[in-house]
Amino acid sequence: MPQADITQLPPNRERLLLYTLAAVQFTLIMDYVIMMPLGSHLMRAFGISPAQFGFLIAVYGISAGVSASSVGSCWIALIVGLPF
Repeated sequence: MPQADITQLPPNRERLLLYTLAAVQFTLIMDYVIMMPLGSHLMRAFGISPAQFGFLIAVYGISAGVSASSVGSCWIALIVGLPF
């Protein structure tokens, strides 16, 4: 399998990569900022226990991580110029 020549990115591609990574981090942080304060309201509305709400938060975080990883790796491949 041929090795890709990974050298320094052009400034516009490097900037796009940094903005993409910053957007992913911002989205993950905002998800927790929105979900955690609503815990008591969601537990009352759906009749769930704190343990069930904790499981909900864990699953939400795992799915966000998987989604961000898959989208992020595609973006990085596009920016660097590798086939994916």
